[in-house]
Amino acid sequence: MELGEQQIDGEHAAQIRLLDTFEEKLKGSQAKDDLVIVLDRLVEFTNLHFMSEEMLMQQHAYPALGLHVKEHDHLLDQVRVMQDAFNCGDQTMTAAELVTLRDWLMNHIRTKDRAFTLYLEERKREEE
Repeated sequence: MELGEQQIDGEHAAQIRLLDTFEEKLKGSQAKDDLVIVLDRLVEFTNLHFMSEEMLMQQHAYPALGLHVKEHDHLLDQVRVMQDAFNCGDQTMTAAELVTLRDWLMNHIRTKDRAFTLYLEERKREEE
C-alpha cells in the first residue's frame, strides 16, 4: 500500500514484512526463540517508524500531529500487549492480537497516514 512518500512507504513495507514474518513463523510453530527475535524487531521497528513519521510531521507543521501521535501510542500499546501475551506463552491471544494489529495498521495507513501524505502534497504545490 503506497502513499507516494518514499520514506514512509519503505517503512510501512518493512513493518508489514515483519508482521507477515511473525505470522508465518507463529503458524509454522517455529521455535519460541525465533519468534521472540522477530517480535522484538517488530516492536523496535514500529517505535522507530513512528518516531520518524512524527519528526517528519513536526518538520512540516502538520496540524493533526497530536491526534496522530495518540494513534501511534495506541498501536504501540497493542503491539506490547501482543508481545506480553506471547512472552507469557499465550499463543492464542497472540494470534488474535496479530489480526487486530494488522487490521488497525492497515486502516491507519489508508486513513491517517494518507491524510498526512495529502497534506505534504498540498504543501509542495503551495511552495511551487
